[in-house]
Amino acid sequence: MRTDVLIIGAGPAGLTLGVLLAEHGVDCEILNSKSGPVERSRAALVHVRTLELLDRLGLADAAVARSEDNHRRDA
Repeated sequence: MRTDVLIIGAGPAGLTLGVLLAEHGVDCEILNSKSGPVERSRAALVHVRTLELLDRLGLADAAVARSEDNHRRDA
């Protein structure tokens, strides 16, 4: 098997890179040490810039819909 780009790690950066490369016609493969998806994100928050980038990929609305509101209102 031959590929143009090998991405090590299927975290947010690796998966995003894979999507962007595929959209531009670049053959890529993602390798990860875990056998499947995680049950829950370890992210405590998502920065506005991250949402802007997800929006460019058409993923922001889905990410927000699946998120939990952990905003402290008593501070």
